[in-house]
Amino acid sequence: MATKATKEAAPAVAAAVSTTTTAPELQTTLEESVNLPCAREYFYQMALMAWAYCRADRLLFVEESDRYTEEFIDDQVAFITSVKNLPDLSVLQAAATEANEGLAAWRQQVGSLSKRLDNAISYAFKNPATADSERQLAGLTDFGIPSGEPWAQVDSFLTKANNYLTAKISVLVDAMATTASLQTKFTDVTTGFSAAWADFILKEKNVTDGTKATKDGLIAILAELNPMLDDGKLIYEFDATNRKKFTIKDLVREVRGTHPAGLAGYVHNDEGYAMPGVLVAVQNQADKFAITDGKGKYKINLAGGYATFNYTMEGMVPQSVTRNLTPGVTSRQNVVLLPMPVEAEPAMPETVAAPPSTTQELSNALSDLTVHTPSTNGAAV
Repeated sequence: MATKATKEAAPAVAAAVSTTTTAPELQTTLEESVNLPCAREYFYQMALMAWAYCRADRLLFVEESDRYTEEFIDDQVAFITSVKNLPDLSVLQAAATEANEGLAAWRQQVGSLSKRLDNAISYAFKNPATADSERQLAGLTDFGIPSGEPWAQVDSFLTKANNYLTAKISVLVDAMATTASLQTKFTDVTTGFSAAWADFILKEKNVTDGTKATKDGLIAILAELNPMLDDGKLIYEFDATNRKKFTIKDLVREVRGTHPAGLAGYVHNDEGYAMPGVLVAVQNQADKFAITDGKGKYKINLAGGYATFNYTMEGMVPQSVTRNLTPGVTSRQNVVLLPMPVEAEPAMPETVAAPPSTTQELSNALSDLTVHTPSTNGAAV
């Protein structure tokens, strides 16, 4: 039967899911606050493996405590799986960030309209004191132009501006300070901003709730896992082989060992453009290779340890990279390929006639010359 700690954590897990910090910060915060024995990417599998070992030797565990019933173990496995399957915090954070960016885009439109409204009031009301009073009624004095206002202040300005235009649009139009379309545009932007704000609030809440659900779930898992591991180490105190099944370090090593190592990354040219069609081959392992896709991306899975990767493509200078890969871990390796150097063609020497080498050759050369004398038509020269 599941314990009280597990039962109390279940509603938190059923609720969906993080905070407004970035994904890496979220993971660090969770690991520190919950004090996980290993990285979360291995923790869930390690916990499930430990309970599987407990189930296999359940009769020995029952001698330590009668809580180790089949139902109790089933509850632990189901609970770990439910926490593991909670929405990814990084995905939730990305959604909240995207919603925030969309909200900021609407904020810019609000700022643009506020300037038009301000100009219209200045044109319609020539008296400075009257114009300032009208700006206050329209919410302009509280809103301002800078982009740092909280979203609630933007919403408050839109409410005042819409109320003001409902009352004064005819005055502004009659003064030829603006057109009636200004009120329509304010209405449309207000609708868009309100929807974007509601979407952001929802997604930010998902992030906050998700962080709490994950944290509560991890705490509940550890509340049952740690005592079971301690019992297992005690049961097999003098059996080193079976004792390893209940030691965090050995469980993590076993989890990682069941997963292949990997190398993934991108191949670009020296101008930063992706290079599709590059062959990435593992040296001395003919069956291990990959070809980069349209984005220059590749991934190869293989056993851990040292491996040399050869990157080749026609017209490019080959590259080789040696990495020490860890089982269960996909390492990153981006590569830049350079074009083959172009060899310059040798210049052809100019043909120069050799000078005569003998007196006879000189005589022959002179005899070949034709001397032209001007015609005199028989006249004396």
